[in-house]
Amino acid sequence: SMLAIGEEGYTENLRKMLAMKEAILEGIDRIRGIHVSGDPLLPIFAIRSNNSKLINPLLIASKMHEKNWIVNGLPDPPGFHFCITPTHIANQHFVEAFLEDLQEATHYAATHTQEKPKGTLGMYEMFANKIPAGVKGPVLDEIGTQYLSIVGSAKRRYS
Repeated sequence: SMLAIGEEGYTENLRKMLAMKEAILEGIDRIRGIHVSGDPLLPIFAIRSNNSKLINPLLIASKMHEKNWIVNGLPDPPGFHFCITPTHIANQHFVEAFLEDLQEATHYAATHTQEKPKGTLGMYEMFANKIPAGVKGPVLDEIGTQYLSIVGSAKRRYS
């Protein structure tokens, strides 16, 4: 946090994380079948499939999770996001390792089109494919509301 490392340290960490993000985005541009959503300004970005019927992005996320990457699913349209943190700065091979694992996971998803994502990532697929469009929004809103309520309660209780 800024209290621990000061404004200069915080700014330097952010500069390094942004440089890593740019290197990763350039690498993703070279991976066939996936893309980054939008033009992310911060060191967090969403990855989606160019065609989720051919390459399931949630299966990519599931394979990344198996390789110990912390990714979070996105239900509609399906995808996942990843956040670069100060922890990643210390690993000089982070960018290459992430891109190599992402390439492998994408290839796996492209060649295993009938396989479903494992764990909680399967829940995101359910939201994307099985819940009618008119219900998705209210259901996801309620899940988000309850999550924020729990987090707020924990902060009040343990702060």
